[in-house]
Amino acid sequence: TAGHDRYQPLLTEASGLLETAIAEIRRLAHGIYPSLLVSGGLAQALPAAAAQAAIPVRLNLQDLGRYPASIEAALYFCCSEALQNAAKHGGPGTTARITAHAHDRTLTLTISDTGRGFDPATTGTGLANMTDRLSAIGGDLRVDTAPGRGTRITAVVSAPMQPGSSETVDLAVV
Repeated sequence: TAGHDRYQPLLTEASGLLETAIAEIRRLAHGIYPSLLVSGGLAQALPAAAAQAAIPVRLNLQDLGRYPASIEAALYFCCSEALQNAAKHGGPGTTARITAHAHDRTLTLTISDTGRGFDPATTGTGLANMTDRLSAIGGDLRVDTAPGRGTRITAVVSAPMQPGSSETVDLAVV
């Protein structure tokens, strides 16, 4: 055992580094896939995304229930990307609005902003990512924008609601 004692400081250091790494991975995973999305669905995760946005956001979420995880994730990350784009490219004073509603097995999420808008022919990776996410779940992305007009991004997905309660949220997050 005397020979093993010399390794104890190394084992203690390695253990500490491992604990730090695990904590960092958990923190990153939470940012990559928020636990609120898992536990509360879009009705809870979208207001949280609005609260974290760098611009003021109003929400109008109607009758949102729980949906398959792939649908909730795609819509959440499209919303997050749209809010980031609005904050980054919208210009001073830009605000955003998130609306979402379900009707006849169709879930519609719209993120509109009062920013600068852009020429739709010059789309970047953010819109390509949103389109890819929605295509993967059979959804559709529509972009309505022009320079000086703001931007409206609409995601439409066929989404059977899973059993459980639906929630309505209408509030401003500034």
